[in-house]
Amino acid sequence: MGPADSNAYLRRANYVDGDKMIKKRLMELLWRMQQSQSIIGVLMWSLTLTGIFYPYLRDKFGLAPSNVLLPMMLLFLFILSMVVLIGVVFDKLRFWREQNIVLAERNPYATYKFFPKEVHWARLWLLVAKNQKDPSPELQKEIEFYEKWLARVVSEDEHYKKEVDLVEDYARGLPAKDEAHP
Repeated sequence: MGPADSNAYLRRANYVDGDKMIKKRLMELLWRMQQSQSIIGVLMWSLTLTGIFYPYLRDKFGLAPSNVLLPMMLLFLFILSMVVLIGVVFDKLRFWREQNIVLAERNPYATYKFFPKEVHWARLWLLVAKNQKDPSPELQKEIEFYEKWLARVVSEDEHYKKEVDLVEDYARGLPAKDEAHP
């Protein structure tokens, strides 16, 4: 399978119908804005605080008005490093833990849904489990449980079923059938 087949697979994997396509594009735009917002926010806070504190430091230390660039750059780098240091301290002290728990609890793929490739692996596990000689009652119970769970998860969402089929086609080395980009 060449790079062209992989790209067709990826384009098809991202394929969503009509209104959902618009929603997906808006979600991507929001995500990109949020990613850049964090970097821009740190820089803007550093620049703003530099502008606020520089006149105070200039008057306190008697800096010459002609010598502005170097002290402002040093102050900017100091403030930027303090902002980054505060972020590192927050990470080390695990201040974000509760937010991460909420994100995981609201994510269906972290609770009851499988990722499409996990469906493929679960089906492989089921094949191995079913081919065991004299499976125990506990194993039979788990096999039935996983079969019902997989069937339910795949049957609930048409787009999810398409994603699972795409993963299995890709794993088998079949060429991608790309409806979105013929």
